[in-house]
Amino acid sequence: MNKVMLAGKLGKEPELRYNSSGTPITHMRIGTDESYEGEEGNTIDHTEWHTIVVSQRQAETCAFYLQKAILFLWKAAYKLANGKTSGENIDTVQRLEPAVCNF
Repeated sequence: MNKVMLAGKLGKEPELRYNSSGTPITHMRIGTDESYEGEEGNTIDHTEWHTIVVSQRQAETCAFYLQKAILFLWKAAYKLANGKTSGENIDTVQRLEPAVCNF
């Protein structure tokens, strides 16, 4: 099984919505930071932004407890979907299934 762990800060408040069947769904944006030394010896900071979508009970829990700028760890399993774009084979993340949401 493939797993991913993201540790970072929320870029904005979680957005809790309900779909047509009443299932809660929360969208969150987490920023992960990377620092490295540039060619001239200066420190370069870079932030990658990731979208996390959770549903069911975990969606309500995340929306209730998490807030902008809070640091948390996200662990999930993922499945790759194979596809083709312009004749090239590509692998894309098809689905993230939450394993644990630590905050």
